[in-house]
Amino acid sequence: MLVPLVTAISLVLPASVVGAITSPAEPVHATAAPAQEDGPVFASVKVDADGFGEVGSAVSTRVAAEAETTLKHEGIVRRAGVDDILVFLKVTPPDSGDEGYVVGIAVSRMGQPITETVSAVCELCVEDELIELVAVKLHELVPVMREHMAAVRAEAAAAAAEPEPEPEPEIEIIPPENRVDVPTGMGNKGKAGIALVGLGVGGVIAGAVMAAKAPTQRAPDNGYELTQTQTPGYAALGIGGAFVVGGVVLLVLDSRERKRQGLERETIVAPVLGPGIAGLSWSGRF
Repeated sequence: MLVPLVTAISLVLPASVVGAITSPAEPVHATAAPAQEDGPVFASVKVDADGFGEVGSAVSTRVAAEAETTLKHEGIVRRAGVDDILVFLKVTPPDSGDEGYVVGIAVSRMGQPITETVSAVCELCVEDELIELVAVKLHELVPVMREHMAAVRAEAAAAAAEPEPEPEPEIEIIPPENRVDVPTGMGNKGKAGIALVGLGVGGVIAGAVMAAKAPTQRAPDNGYELTQTQTPGYAALGIGGAFVVGGVVLLVLDSRERKRQGLERETIVAPVLGPGIAGLSWSGRF
């Protein structure tokens, strides 16, 4: 990723001055820097020297190799990870058209600049002097790079030390259209059974009364015309008994359905008939 170069420092160095920055007897990266206690710093180097045409590729290759060597002696290891530092160098000819180089160095991490962009002009320089100029500028940027990575590690350590919040219990909310209402009372069959049993018991009682009543004379002066209720009484007994049986069947079916749903309370409704008594018996476990 190419980071735009912003001129922060403009340095014009003639060839004689650049040669005096470091003497041949004491090169800039003669001694490796001691390893950092807070861990290594990783960085990759990219160079753009397309402005020199056909020789631009050769210039890019040498500047990148020498820059990596300089950083290595400063304890910055070459690596091109997504979260590592990127050192981008842009090398172009001077605007004057004379021999020499214009160098810009931008340092970023994950797309964000971490140092000020440095720009330097070296007029009438040869390639060796360009390499020495790049080394000087990289030495100036190394402390800022180390401080930035130390801050990143400290922030990561602080985040790791914080206890993770306990997850909140998940509450399942069932939409109204997906809810299944479980019946808690007697079903429709049970209610119908109760009604039939009630009607049947009423019919049985009325029929029993009518069947037990003796025939009566319709008129005192008419002894051969009698009013008899036995026949309708027997009919009422039969119909009432049928209603009772049908109601009991419906109650049994409803009880079985409720048992399958886990709602059965084992309730039983049955008619009670006997000498001098007629009614309903409701028994069960609640």
